[in-house]
Amino acid sequence: MIVQTAITSLRQAKMSIVRAFLSHSSKDKEFVRAVAQEMGRQHCIFDEQAFETGNEFKQSIQNGLDSSSVFVLFASNNSLLSDWVNFEVEEAWYRKLERNLQKSLVYILTDSIDIEQIPLWLRRAKIQRGNVPKSVAREIRTHLDRLIEERKNPFVGRTEDIQALQEALTPADVAFPPHILFVTGLPGIGRRSLIQQVVESSLGLKPLKSTFRLGEGFSIQDICSSVANLTEPYNTDLRFQQIMREIQALSKEEALDRTLLNLRRMTNNGELPIFLDEGGLFDSEGNISEAVQSIIRKLSSNDEAYLAFVSSRRPFNSNEAIAKIRLNPLKIEDQKLLIRTLDRKSIRTNSIRQEPLKPNEISELAAYTAGYPPSAYAAMELVEEYGVDIVLADKTRFVELRIDHFLKHFSKENLLESEKNILRLLASYSPLPLQVIASTISQDMGSTGKNLSRLIDLSFVVVEDRLYRVSDPIEDATIKAFGLPGLEVIKILVDSIIELIDNVDYEEQRLELHRALYRASWYLKDRSIEGRIIFLFNDLIKTIKSLYNQERNYSKVIEVTEVALNKCKSESDYETVISFRAKAFIHQEKWQKAEQEIQKLKEYAPLRNVYYLEGFLNRKQRKNQEAINSYLEARRYGRDDEALNRELGQCYFFVGEYEKANNCVQKVLQRQQDRKRVNFYALDLQAQIAIALGDKNLALRSIDQLRDIDESAYYYRKSRFEFLLGDKYIAEQCAEKAKFSNKNPRFQTLAHLALCKIVNEKVDEAEIVLNEIDQNKQFGKTNLDIRKGLRTRLAIARKKYEDAFHLSNEIRDRTSRSYKSIRRDVLQGYLNTCALPDSERAKLNAESTRLRTELININEADLTSEIDNYFDLD
Repeated sequence: MIVQTAITSLRQAKMSIVRAFLSHSSKDKEFVRAVAQEMGRQHCIFDEQAFETGNEFKQSIQNGLDSSSVFVLFASNNSLLSDWVNFEVEEAWYRKLERNLQKSLVYILTDSIDIEQIPLWLRRAKIQRGNVPKSVAREIRTHLDRLIEERKNPFVGRTEDIQALQEALTPADVAFPPHILFVTGLPGIGRRSLIQQVVESSLGLKPLKSTFRLGEGFSIQDICSSVANLTEPYNTDLRFQQIMREIQALSKEEALDRTLLNLRRMTNNGELPIFLDEGGLFDSEGNISEAVQSIIRKLSSNDEAYLAFVSSRRPFNSNEAIAKIRLNPLKIEDQKLLIRTLDRKSIRTNSIRQEPLKPNEISELAAYTAGYPPSAYAAMELVEEYGVDIVLADKTRFVELRIDHFLKHFSKENLLESEKNILRLLASYSPLPLQVIASTISQDMGSTGKNLSRLIDLSFVVVEDRLYRVSDPIEDATIKAFGLPGLEVIKILVDSIIELIDNVDYEEQRLELHRALYRASWYLKDRSIEGRIIFLFNDLIKTIKSLYNQERNYSKVIEVTEVALNKCKSESDYETVISFRAKAFIHQEKWQKAEQEIQKLKEYAPLRNVYYLEGFLNRKQRKNQEAINSYLEARRYGRDDEALNRELGQCYFFVGEYEKANNCVQKVLQRQQDRKRVNFYALDLQAQIAIALGDKNLALRSIDQLRDIDESAYYYRKSRFEFLLGDKYIAEQCAEKAKFSNKNPRFQTLAHLALCKIVNEKVDEAEIVLNEIDQNKQFGKTNLDIRKGLRTRLAIARKKYEDAFHLSNEIRDRTSRSYKSIRRDVLQGYLNTCALPDSERAKLNAESTRLRTELININEADLTSEIDNYFDLD
């Protein structure tokens, strides 16, 4: 049994030791030996004392760095030209990025050495000249003591959680303690940090540097491939591909056995595999997925392997062989302590502030950050950037201090263009190695490394085993802020990855490179490389979601789903693919094909999801009452999530049932508040309801909150608000900002801008916008009635009533109030300016009278609301 009290105490004592790695040239050995003797061998890694006899020198260096917290470079003419020292500097840089090295020091031994000769990343370290071994040793020991002091309470406010997890792992009343650990809670709240704190002391295991990410659609073969990628040896890309294809051809039972064999190897090697839920840990019913369940069932109570799972959702499974713990937000006093600790650390290191935060400021920040550690870190970054007075005074500009909001504010002035390019690339193709990132953004590796270091310091980028990925909380925010990589960038990315995987000397993870290459290849017309790429089913899902949500390229979604249908391995896979396929057809207004896909869905999906999609189809066809009926059926069969409530609320709004619409909105907002998130669509709908009810204050508050989520949508809704209040010129200005705040403006943004310009009699500019809509391939042949309606309004503004009359005849849906108002205005001008036969004039006069009667009690808010009906919720 691994857990033993004596061993635990010994390991805990070992963890408290902080060492410095002394990097030097052999020609400077005498001086560095004297420093090492002064420090004591327990406090430093010095090759004569620490490197094991018989070990390969390269491996000894890596082992020494792995057990060090401080890297010390003794810079001389000899060391700067030494191949071994350069190797140590490079290896230390990687560990600095991975945050395994917490401090770097440089001591210049030769007077002729200039700062510019020091390796680029070490120029940010503390650099001083030193020629007395005792004083140098004393200085290094001071830094070590500070690190020890900081480590005394590394995990603020989690004492009870640590104890609870230790007790769960080592229960007194169970013969065989659990080998499976589930830690749940909000992303960024410290779930993996908690695991690290406990398993190193309780189990003697170190969490694996590379976390296994369980994406939607992961089969047991996919899990096996991910695990084998880190455990099974391969020297060439050809051998790697052979292993991966061999695994994908295995039966479920064979893949399971191979997975467990490799997981046991990891545990025996002192590593704890951690699986992070990215949509693949649970099925659509909320149960642990079949692939993961098969691993749990086969893992015996006295197995060698230990596993940890991290998710925001709790498992329904009540299996006693699983140790489960929920990590909650920090208590208010603990949050104060965290902020106070961060404040002191900031002032001690590099803060331009000299005075610490006052107790009342700490209390206000703690209350504002609501027990969420990432919010505390973001708050302190904002305090450093803008000052505490601005942060506390202008809270509406920092709605919930979250890292995605921090990115938004920080990016405006403080990010370099190269840093934005890195984030844009990683938001779509994480993770990537340094070589590929540098090549793709056309920059040297030294400068790219410097950019990455800064982005890591800001928590925008994380590094796992020398692969860099955008931080999970800011992935969507990054795409909104900087857009997607262009086609030329994708071509360079593809070439860079191919060059690297063809390099026989490249020894790092290949699976992630192949997967990124596969996703990128879908954007190139040349698909000839596809046959040599290894990919997982999840890569198809990621591509589909990116095309649907970010690019809104529905034709491409249909193309990719056609391929994905042949790769599905479970009912859940089929449900996901067919659902996106149906929604893509709906956006293209191919109603019959969408209905056919929904019928197919009945074979694979619960009825609640089928009815939900049926409601979406009805809503997009403007059949709001039918959509309400479908959504209520979905609710009756058990679906009551945020997506359903926002859709149902939208439909209630369009049929004028504002109270019911508001009930749906409040349900969504409450759930989002519990999860420390803000739902854009719910806030937007709340603003629409407030406008319709004449509650200007609530409308403005809701609209203002949109600004930190989606600037383009904020200006769009602001423009609609001003338009309905009658200030058409302010409305036009906001509509222009809505357009230029988004590289790919939505249809309703451009449509409303055209409407503003028509109303303001800027007819030529309006026509330019309408031509832009018609030429946008992304919109296809959709929303034709809205387009015809705007063209008709333009013709009316130009007093071309005959053209307007013929255009209005082409509008298909003649039941909407917007159509009736347009038709009324058309007939008024047409009858007054055109010569007509008596019979036709009488007929049109009767139609005009009927329309004026129908619209007599309808206000302008009702007449112009149809454009809002085109706001895509999915």
